[in-house]
Amino acid sequence: MVSCGRFAVPESGVPARVSEVLEFIGANIRRARHAAGLSQEALAAAANLSARFLQDLEVGRGAPSIRALVEIANVLGITVGALFRRTKLPRARVGRPRTRK
Repeated sequence: MVSCGRFAVPESGVPARVSEVLEFIGANIRRARHAAGLSQEALAAAANLSARFLQDLEVGRGAPSIRALVEIANVLGITVGALFRRTKLPRARVGRPRTRK
């Protein structure tokens, strides 16, 4: 990362947009949560957050506070920096899972 005035510019030379960074954070939270075998509700409760807030974070909506990021990272056993890694996950499905009949 190179500092260029008010923006941090990754090695690719393209400044990251806030929406992109929020998507990276959400994708990394979701990936680490799955690896830890936690549900959204369990992670939210352990991090003292609402389940709805966590759901919004995982799909790139909402802006987490530093406190929220630290709590999430601590529960997941990862560093806060790991939440900012560039990554892509398939779009999260919104809504309740379908039940088979």
